Amino acid sequence: MKNSRDLSEVSVRLEQAYANSKEATMTLQEQYDLYESIAIQILDSEFDDYEEGVLEEYLVAFLASKRKELL
Repeated sequence: MKNSRDLSEVSVRLEQAYANSKEATMTLQEQYDLYESIAIQILDSEFDDYEEGVLEEYLVAFLASKRKELL
């Protein structure tokens, strides 16, 4: 099992994937939707690597922060 320190690596990977996929013409809603899509992909592929619920809670909090920032 990965620990909470590894969660910071999750946000780095998420931000990198976002930066690689973001387009200049995207609306703020589209930017948030992109973050959400990437977070879902990470959750789907890595949820078994963490204690139950830990990665999901982290990503929900991350998205809540991005929602406040963008919308």
